Amino acid sequence: MLHIGSLFHIVHVIDDLGAAERWYDRVFAPETMFRGNHSTIEGRDASILIFADFVTEPMSPIGADGNVGRFHARFGQRLHSIALYSNDVVAIWERLRAHGVRITDGKGPIEQPPERIAIYTHPRDTFGILEFMEPRTAGAGGVATADALGECYDPRLRGTYSPDFWRDEHPLRIQRSHLTVLVRDLAAARALFVDVLEGRPLFEDKHTARGTHSLFVAIGVDPVVVELASPLEAESPEALELEKNGEMIYSVTFRLEDLDAGIGHLRECGLTPSLRRDGSAVLDPSQALGAVFGFSGEDVPNDPRAR
Repeated sequence: MLHIGSLFHIVHVIDDLGAAERWYDRVFAPETMFRGNHSTIEGRDASILIFADFVTEPMSPIGADGNVGRFHARFGQRLHSIALYSNDVVAIWERLRAHGVRITDGKGPIEQPPERIAIYTHPRDTFGILEFMEPRTAGAGGVATADALGECYDPRLRGTYSPDFWRDEHPLRIQRSHLTVLVRDLAAARALFVDVLEGRPLFEDKHTARGTHSLFVAIGVDPVVVELASPLEAESPEALELEKNGEMIYSVTFRLEDLDAGIGHLRECGLTPSLRRDGSAVLDPSQALGAVFGFSGEDVPNDPRAR
């Protein structure tokens, strides 16, 4: 059994870190893991923000060189990658390598078990970049603990975090979230997320109201729910996005207690969400720092977190 835990974060590549922090503060009122961390090695400035069950790392490039700079030059602002915690990154490295997945340490390919306990997959091998990182506690983790971030910056690992504020008090009343990854070949995506990463299939819809063939999968002990979506209609937003930017994480959808009230909050924030054919609401990327954020009043069928 693979040791995959909870969501570490979703990287969100943006133009201006300060502007992104202000946007997230206004819309979601997140708790902060850290803000404005500067890394010349990784070529980026970044913050990590947490709200409800969701964690985002808005990240702006330092110059055009480096992985973040090259991604930004090609794609602009948008969601970038999925990072998951794991207590046994070496075992995941071995499993992925056995199935032909190329692995890097953020600088270049690695052919031996990693010494730095954080690995990244080649995006063409895993429908976008996946990161696996050992939780940063008690001297362990993917980054040395002697740096400016300290030993443990994740309040979930310290046992000091609760999502209750966003469920009970914040105007959006966020219950939970799920991710959508766009894929061309759903069978190949199922093989990776179910057979290799040991995800648990929850629900499959061969023609959703949004015009996709979608499989919902729960990954990890503290499950992250991922929709693997293959567009069926050539002119749908998902199909156009897949044609333009390829296979990778596309959107995050937040399950709200009251969708109408949530839409009201978004409008009070100066945003204009539109309704999708499936009854959910969505922010245009031009209003959400290049990201696609959806809002739904319905549970993912068979979602174990809804029990």
